[in-house]
Amino acid sequence: MRGSMRQRCASSWELRVYTGVDLKTGRKRWTSRTVRGSRVEAAAELEVFAEQLDHPRRRALDTTMGELFDHWYASALPGWATNTVRHTHGVLKVHLYPRFGHLPVGKVTVEDIDAFYAHLCSAGGREGQPLADGTVRPIHSVLQGVGGPSTTTWGSRCRVPPGSQGCRGLLVGNLSKC
Repeated sequence: MRGSMRQRCASSWELRVYTGVDLKTGRKRWTSRTVRGSRVEAAAELEVFAEQLDHPRRRALDTTMGELFDHWYASALPGWATNTVRHTHGVLKVHLYPRFGHLPVGKVTVEDIDAFYAHLCSAGGREGQPLADGTVRPIHSVLQGVGGPSTTTWGSRCRVPPGSQGCRGLLVGNLSKC
C-alpha cells in the first residue's frame, strides 16, 4: 500500500496516498481525503483511494511507444509547417516505430535509448552505414518532443552537448549525461 491513515477524531480518519514527485519543485506529492467510520472501514477506503490514484499511472505504463508516438504526432501536427510534418513522419516511420513502437512505455529504459543511439551512429543508415551527427540529432529531437523515456528519464533539457564529439561522443555516453 502506498498510503497512510491517521485518526483525526473519534470516527474521522485522514487518508494520505503518495502520488509522486513534483517535477518543478522536486518535493514529494501526497493526496489526502477524510473519511468517517471505523479503522477497518478507513483501511478499506484507503485501498480503494490508492487504486483510484494509481490506475491512470498503470494505464500509461501499459501504453505502447507506438501509441504514444501516434497521440503526440496527431496533437502536434496542426501547428507544424509542411516540411516539419514530412521530416517528423519520416523519423517516426524509419527509425522510431521499428525500434520502439511495440514496446510498452514503462519498459523502455535509458540503456535502450543509449543502445539505439549507438546503433544509429555505428550502423543505423542504409546498408549498415553509420548515420551522420546531423541525422542523429533530429531523431533525438523527435524522441525528446514525444516526451518518451528520453525526457522522462533524463530530464527535459536532454540534448547532445554543444562541442561534443557528436556520434563519437554518443558512443562513449555523452548523451546519457543529460
